[in-house]
Amino acid sequence: AVDDLYVLGTPNRLPVNQAQYTFLSYDNLLPVRSSDEGHPVTSRATLMHARLGHPSVGLYNRLAPMINAPVINPDNYSMSPSCSISKSTMNKGKVSSTSYEHVLELIQVDLCGNFRYNGYEDNKYFMTIRDAASRYYSVIHLKSKDQAVSKLIDWIVKMEKQFIHRGLKVLKIRTDNGGEFINGTFHEFCRSRGIEHQLTVPHNSFQNGAVERDHRSILEKARTLLVSGGVPPSLWTEAVSCAVY
Repeated sequence: AVDDLYVLGTPNRLPVNQAQYTFLSYDNLLPVRSSDEGHPVTSRATLMHARLGHPSVGLYNRLAPMINAPVINPDNYSMSPSCSISKSTMNKGKVSSTSYEHVLELIQVDLCGNFRYNGYEDNKYFMTIRDAASRYYSVIHLKSKDQAVSKLIDWIVKMEKQFIHRGLKVLKIRTDNGGEFINGTFHEFCRSRGIEHQLTVPHNSFQNGAVERDHRSILEKARTLLVSGGVPPSLWTEAVSCAVY
């Protein structure tokens, strides 16, 4: 320590293997030697584009005169592999056109949480249940994810009893691959009642997008209710229930 300041040493480091940074060579950003002249082939425009963090062509051309850099002709420009890889977005597919005629034909379920504020009943999550046919929503507050399956089973039994006079039962349930839904208890319950349990492909939450997107609407409305009402955050469970209602 020097004057109460700890100085870290500079250990010997292995040389950087540039081969692992293939996207650099793809963009011709490494000083690749030409076999004829022996000079770097990287253009100044390409190099400055990389140094500025790969902005769009329009933004780069607005900045170029400020730093005495050459502009890029949009007509002759093709996106670099680095931009293609780093700025690409997932194709979320087409919006489903499937329609459902009867309630309980398809139930979409998802969890939201862990919230940093404890509810006055120590709840940390809420489970949103959406009926695809009627678009009716139910919300169930949970203290932990372990309660999800038992609460969902209770909800299914309750709904089927309410619609017993119409002979309607839950036919399909769609959830993500969360561990709270992937267990023997829930699988056995679905098997015994002839319920098809649909699972979304991992990292493709848009396949259950209706209930996923509604979480944003519910939270925005609940947050607004809390702020406008001037109530403590511990009442977030009541705000969520009110928002869903």
